[in-house]
Amino acid sequence: MVDFNCPQCGYQMQVKDEHAGRTGKCKNCGEMVRVPSLRQKSLPPQPKAKLPPRAKAKRNLNILIVVFFGIFAVGGVSIVLCCSGITRQAAEDRRKEAAARAAEIQRRNNDPEYQALQQERREFIAKLVAEGFIQKTQHTGLLPHVWVTPKFLVGSFDAKQHVLSAVWAYFGEENILVIRSSVTNERIGTFSRFGLDLD
Repeated sequence: MVDFNCPQCGYQMQVKDEHAGRTGKCKNCGEMVRVPSLRQKSLPPQPKAKLPPRAKAKRNLNILIVVFFGIFAVGGVSIVLCCSGITRQAAEDRRKEAAARAAEIQRRNNDPEYQALQQERREFIAKLVAEGFIQKTQHTGLLPHVWVTPKFLVGSFDAKQHVLSAVWAYFGEENILVIRSSVTNERIGTFSRFGLDLD
C-alpha cells in the first residue's frame, strides 16, 4: 500500500501498490494528483494546504445555500406565526362585534318605543298585503324576502322605495331584503341601506 497526501488539500490517502506512479482524483478536493512510485519515500503528513479556487467556490456555494434556506425557513415560520396571529385577532374582533350587535338588538327589542315602531311597521305591511302591493314577507334562511305583485311593479320608483324601506326596517336594518316576483317566484332585486337595486 502506498500512503501519501494530496499536495492541494493535504488529505491523506492510501492506494494499492499497483496504482503507484499513476494519476487520479483526490477524494477530498477533486484535484488530479500523482500517486508516488514505490521507490519514492512516502511523505510525512503535510499540514493542510489552502483549498484550490474550485473547491473553495463549491464550499462557499454550499454555505450560501444552507444560509439561504435557513433564512427562508425562519422567514416562512415568522410569516405563518404573524398571519395566524392576525387571523386569531380578526376572529376575536368579529366575535366581539357579533356579541355587541346581539346585545344592541336585544336592548333595542326591549325598548318600548322600538316595540311601538315595529307594531306600526307590521300594520303597514299588513295594509300593503290587503291592498295587493305585496303578497307576503318571510325570513327564509339568512335573508328576509318579500314577494311583490304586478301592482307593485307598475308603481313609481319612489313608491317602491317607500314600501320596501318599511319592510326592510321591520326585518332589521343590517340585513339585505331580497325582492321576489309573486308571479314567477324569481328574484327581481334587493333593498339595503343603499336603497333599491332592481335586477
